[in-house]
Amino acid sequence: MSATTSVIRSLAELDAFLPRWQEFIRTRAGRCRFHQDPVVVCLSLRHDPSSSPCVVVVESDAGIQCVAPCSCRERSYPLRLGLVQVAASRARILKIHGDTFVHATGADVRANTRIVLDALASPGMDWDFMLLENLPVPSPMWDHFHDVGACVGTLSMDVLPTLAKLAGAELP
Repeated sequence: MSATTSVIRSLAELDAFLPRWQEFIRTRAGRCRFHQDPVVVCLSLRHDPSSSPCVVVVESDAGIQCVAPCSCRERSYPLRLGLVQVAASRARILKIHGDTFVHATGADVRANTRIVLDALASPGMDWDFMLLENLPVPSPMWDHFHDVGACVGTLSMDVLPTLAKLAGAELP
């Protein structure tokens, strides 16, 4: 499969893509959860000004193969000693809406998952941590994070970047 990948990073781009995404959900998507519905994703982004879209779209000659609805939000994490805040660290959290990505019926789910995760790990993606809620075990995404070969040069469940981020905490 010759696939092209695009990443939607603004509400204007998301609005332009919305009709195609809705058509994909109606006609070709194999499974779509409530939190992955285009209208729900758009509403959640519009009602949270601290969040920005990060929707990865995988397409082939046959049309859309996968939509990975994600959003990115910057947050401050305070470090407290009793009631006194002694430091704070800012982090950008990438949230995956739903427990997997939305794939076309008959699409290669493992290949699409790898393509999306590689796109999310590419240079220029400005997030520090990924939030995965209710990740099914086993699943292609779970397998990707636990396959040592797939983690070389891409996403991994390594704690060193987390510790390095916390070591750079700013004092108030």
